Amino acid sequence: MFELIFGLIWTIFSMAFAIIMIFVEGTEEIGIFPFIFISLFIIIGLFFLIKGIKKLIKDIKTNAYGEECYGYIQNLYPDGSYVNGNPEYKADILTYIPSKNNVEQITEVVGFDINKYPMNSYVKGRYYEGDINIEEKLESKNLIPADAMKFFNDTTTSNGTETNQDIIIVDGHQYKRID
Repeated sequence: MFELIFGLIWTIFSMAFAIIMIFVEGTEEIGIFPFIFISLFIIIGLFFLIKGIKKLIKDIKTNAYGEECYGYIQNLYPDGSYVNGNPEYKADILTYIPSKNNVEQITEVVGFDINKYPMNSYVKGRYYEGDINIEEKLESKNLIPADAMKFFNDTTTSNGTETNQDIIIVDGHQYKRID
């Protein structure tokens, strides 16, 4: 959603500036350099806008055609996008897909609140073609079906996933204990 909003705002401002420049200077007076300069800004805005629209379409398809799935949040990290100094976070989610009777690791943007989906927590969502939309955080792992829990237990113990005692949160940043 960040890319969609950013791309929309960036493109509108760039196009508005180009239109104002054309009306003030006239089309004959504008040189090639200002035209290329403004065009680059418009292209950057359109790139982010198209990227955001693709993500939105993917999420709509996942909500419409996706199957119910369960996930285990293995890792949480900033994705490089910041709004008002706050980082946007991505999560690596070990996802149990009932139709495949298997688990896949899927990376999904989870927003700006690091505490909404903490590491080592379980979530319920919808899965479709490699995408997951998280619907809710499960308060207890007892809410997960036994066949899904079997896969989570097998995978997390074989991967050596850390426990909650190995991770602390200080000022909204997570730190992992390294021995």
